[in-house]
Amino acid sequence: MIMEPNSTSDHTLDWFEGPVSFFPLPPFLDDPYSSSDIHEYQLWDQDITSHYQIDANPNSPNAANIASSTPLEPCGSNNLSLSDLPKKRSATDESSLKPSQSHKHKKIKSRSMNNEAENGEADRKSGGNKKGGTKGAGNNCNNKEGRWAEQLLNPCAAAITGGNVNRVQHLLYVLHELASATGDANHRLAAHGLKALVHHLSPSPTSITTSGSITFASTEPRFFQKSLLKFYEVSPWFSFPNNIANASILQVLGEDTNNSRTLHILDIGVSHGMQWPTFLEALSRRPGGPPPLVRLTVVTASSTENNDQNYIDTPFSIGPPGDNFSSRLLGFAQSMNVNLQINRLHNYSLQTLNAQSVDISPDEIFVVCAQFRLHQLNHHTLDERSEFLKMLRSMEPKGVILSDNNMECCCNCCGDFATGFSRRVEYLWRFLDSTSSAFKGRDSDERRVMEGEAAKALINLREMNDGKEKWCERMKEAGFVGEVFGEDTIDGGRALLRKYDSNWEMKVEDENASVELWWKGQPVSFCSLWKLDGNDQSSTFTS
Repeated sequence: MIMEPNSTSDHTLDWFEGPVSFFPLPPFLDDPYSSSDIHEYQLWDQDITSHYQIDANPNSPNAANIASSTPLEPCGSNNLSLSDLPKKRSATDESSLKPSQSHKHKKIKSRSMNNEAENGEADRKSGGNKKGGTKGAGNNCNNKEGRWAEQLLNPCAAAITGGNVNRVQHLLYVLHELASATGDANHRLAAHGLKALVHHLSPSPTSITTSGSITFASTEPRFFQKSLLKFYEVSPWFSFPNNIANASILQVLGEDTNNSRTLHILDIGVSHGMQWPTFLEALSRRPGGPPPLVRLTVVTASSTENNDQNYIDTPFSIGPPGDNFSSRLLGFAQSMNVNLQINRLHNYSLQTLNAQSVDISPDEIFVVCAQFRLHQLNHHTLDERSEFLKMLRSMEPKGVILSDNNMECCCNCCGDFATGFSRRVEYLWRFLDSTSSAFKGRDSDERRVMEGEAAKALINLREMNDGKEKWCERMKEAGFVGEVFGEDTIDGGRALLRKYDSNWEMKVEDENASVELWWKGQPVSFCSLWKLDGNDQSSTFTS
């Protein structure tokens, strides 16, 4: 059965009912670094910590160099004339700069880019910001025409890694002048990136993490739901993998000839209920009707991991306090004549899941749907990641749908700050660039909350997805084998993508064993379907 391409049909979204309450959102990146315009050259005589309100991170390998540095002096060829620097722009006029302001921005960016070309090679050698070749054009930051924010953020990260305090101060200053919460994708990337760099250098990262940003956790529940709904309407970032996952579950369900068995889905995802209305509707139209019972076990992400106070949650995983989609989803299921049961596992880390906590029955059709959450395992050891996947295998699921970001690593080791940061900047650029198109360049609170949530990827440097190839290797090592997607799944994905911007592209790889979502010729995410390897004997869950 082909999943309906219109994932936001009126009757499907009946579960999202009731008036939406609008409210004034907290200020977004409310300039935590300096509240006044810069008119005097005295800036260069100030210490970096006093102007940007940051100190060296004591855990950083180069903290001692930065913390003990002498006050900044003009940086030679890096020095900018103050007449070239625009004044601090207000939040009301940043999205539509006057021609003279635009000219100033172009001038400062041009000078900065020339300086980076002259000095970048030395910093790359000292800072370890190694970027090798990757698939697709334009992956080298020096060839990314028009993407000036990356050409400031990445050298700044390299300078931090290399302990070049003068260069760090200079680039932070330029970023501070150009960053904007409501400008184009470059200005917004500069704003989020500047905050992440300050966070990295701060001795109190927890307080800065929550300062001045709108995220899921900081919104009111009704507005949170409204923002998700709007994002699903204008962008396939999540609606596309959800569509593939739902069709895959139907594919697994269709392979079972016993229509009297319960369908049990383990939801390790970030949809906050948005994935399931179209699936329930598809079940109601299924030949023979829906299963007698559909069990949905939702693993609710926790804001802390292993009592680590500096843990930054996976982007899009934590909803606001008080959000509970279960009652709405249950009501919608009832209207679709689907017998739905929802069990939410609160305060469970992925490492504590097991067959007992999920309450698996051997008489069920058990399916695992893991979307954009498993890469939080990346800050654990390889053994812990392997054990988690083996634990999933021990539950003997009929299918595992794995979707995640598809940001391929371009080096043998991403252990240094600069290299890992540049990968996250690349990820956030694709998100911000795509949301600019999705919202047609208009600033909105819905866009801000989605982008604020995505920007957490810049701060949580302990987790980053390794791309499709590494996840495939891990799944195979854990005792799974890739399954080919059916034609209905492929056709449904293509039909859905036609709703969105033409820069989105669907790629089918490995003879229908993997489906990828691309934006402007660059990979964004992948979806894959896995089943138990019949030749593997590592299963421990018995009936």
